[in-house]
Amino acid sequence: MAPLVKALQVKFLRKDGEKHIYGGDSVDKDWSIIAIPQGGYTVGLVVEAALALQRHTLHKNIVHVSTHFLRVVTLDPFEVHIQVKFSAKNNTILAAELIQKDKTKLMSHLIFKASPINSNPELTLLPPSPLARQIPLRIHPSAMSLKPIRGVRHHELAHWAEDPSFAESNLAKFKARAPGGEGVIEWGAWVQFIDPSEYIKESTLPFLADTVQNLPVLLPEAMGRLNVGWCPTMVLSVEYKSKLLNDDSISKRTVGIYARSTFMHEGRHDVYAEVWTAPCNVGEGIEVEDWREKQVCLAIGQQVALTLPPGVNERKGREAKL
Repeated sequence: MAPLVKALQVKFLRKDGEKHIYGGDSVDKDWSIIAIPQGGYTVGLVVEAALALQRHTLHKNIVHVSTHFLRVVTLDPFEVHIQVKFSAKNNTILAAELIQKDKTKLMSHLIFKASPINSNPELTLLPPSPLARQIPLRIHPSAMSLKPIRGVRHHELAHWAEDPSFAESNLAKFKARAPGGEGVIEWGAWVQFIDPSEYIKESTLPFLADTVQNLPVLLPEAMGRLNVGWCPTMVLSVEYKSKLLNDDSISKRTVGIYARSTFMHEGRHDVYAEVWTAPCNVGEGIEVEDWREKQVCLAIGQQVALTLPPGVNERKGREAKL
C-alpha cells in the first residue's frame, strides 16, 4: 500500500504543441471508494502535474482548482494534458484534462499566482480579531481516538476521529422541528494519515476536502434508512486559503475537517468542507487554552455529489474496464 504522497506522483511525458503532458503508470487502487478512485485523489493528480509545470515559473502558488467529472476514472495508466489559457503579471490560468484510453475523464481549471498566499497581512482576518473564524472542531485531538474510515480501500492508510457534537446537533435540530428553515447538516473529524512518511502538501488537499461524510449518510435514523452506497462527485472546487506551514506545533499528517450540507434534491446534494491544521496527531499532545486560535484554514472545498445505491460503484468500475 503506497502512501498518498507516493500515489500522487506524476512524471513529465512529452510536449505536444501547446500541451504539456504528464502521466503515470496507474491510478492507485488503494485510494479508492470500493472500485472507483476517490474524486479528490484524482483531482490531486491534476494538481500535482500543474505544480510540476509551474515550478520554474513566477506563478508557483496555486490558488484555486475547479473540476468537472465527465466519466469514471479507472485503475489504469493516465495522462494529464495541460495548456496555459491565460498568463499576466500576477496570475496564470491553466486548463487540464485527465485522459485514460483516449477518453477525457475529468476537466479542470487552475489558477496560480505570483506572490505567496497571505502576502498582505493587513488584508487578512485572523485571531485575535473577534470576527476571525476559528476551527469549528472543539474537541482537542489528544482527547480522541482514531478509527478506520468506513467504506474505502484506504482504511488502513487514513483514519479519522469523528466529533460527536455534530451528530448530536443534527439530531437535536430534527427533534426540535423548530421553524426558521436553517436546514444545515454538519459533520467534523480529525483525519490522520497513518504512515509516518506522509505529510500534507498542496496536491493532498483535494483528497482531504473530499474526505467527508455526505449528507444522506448524516440524516438521523428516525428519518428512515436510505439506500446509500456511493456518493460520487460531479463537481469539486478547492480554494487554497493559506500557505502550508513548516511549524513544529502543527501536525505534519493530521488535519481537522469541518463539513456542512444544506440542500438535497433526488439525492443530488452540496458539500462545503473546510480543511484546517491540527495541533498534534490524534491521541497525542497536550491541550492548551488557546489551541483553537492557533489553527489555520488550509483550504475550502465545495462540491456537487450524487447519491447512488449499493452495487453501482462496482458495476461502473467493471463497465469502465471494457
